[in-house]
Amino acid sequence: MTPGQPKQPANPAPSKGGGIQAVPKYSSIPAILIRQARKRETWNDWLRNAWKDEGLFRRYLAMEKATTERRLRQVGRAMQGFQQNNKSEHKLRACVPLREYLRFKAMDKDFWADDSNLRSLKRDNPNMLIN
Repeated sequence: MTPGQPKQPANPAPSKGGGIQAVPKYSSIPAILIRQARKRETWNDWLRNAWKDEGLFRRYLAMEKATTERRLRQVGRAMQGFQQNNKSEHKLRACVPLREYLRFKAMDKDFWADDSNLRSLKRDNPNMLIN
C-alpha cells in the first residue's frame, strides 16, 4: 500500500456493481479498545441499598441532630434585634432554617399557615423563633 492510497479493510465486503464498498465505521479498531457501558444504578436503587445499611442511617440521624441546634442558633443570631413593622400587611410568623422549613412543608403543604401547627412547634422546640 502506498501512502496516498486509502486503507482497505481486512475482509472487504463484496460490492454490487460499483467500486464502492460498505465498511463498518470501527472495523480497524480492535474490540478490546471499545469500552462496554455498565448498567448505571438508579437513584431509587442507590437509596434502597443505602437505607439497608443501618450504620449509614444512624450516622445520618446523628449528624442531623448535631447540626440542627447550630442552624437554629445561626438563624437566631441573624434575627437578633428584629422589630416587626406594625404598618406592614405582612407579619413574620417564624424564623427557622431552610432545611427545617422545607421538611415541615413537605409533611404538610399548609403547615406554616396553620396556627395550631406553629403552637405545637413552639411547644416542642423552644429554641425556634416562633411568634
